[in-house]
Amino acid sequence: MLDADEDFFLIDIRASNQVEWGEIYWIDSFMIPRGYLEFRVEFKIPNKNAKIILYCCSGKRSILAAKSLMDMGYTNVAHLHGGIREWVEQDLPLDTTYGEMHRLEEPQEE
Repeated sequence: MLDADEDFFLIDIRASNQVEWGEIYWIDSFMIPRGYLEFRVEFKIPNKNAKIILYCCSGKRSILAAKSLMDMGYTNVAHLHGGIREWVEQDLPLDTTYGEMHRLEEPQEE
């Protein structure tokens, strides 16, 4: 979806201290900690038909958050399976305070 330049909102629901490790860059991305999602999402995304992708560290919180948003009437909600950990395992970039980072390759023995 990022490569296709699709129109969607990307919501990071991790805790504030976890965001310091890096985040997925997208123009319409923002952070709402999981405990505040139901209280803040309607201010950020009033359109209940907007495409929303949620992510957390492992994908567990984001799947529960997706269900909550659907219960609130949002119709086009998904989550990042495996969370940001899987994102890193797939060698996809994280945006950090030091710039874009990728997973380090382990040295190969000869």
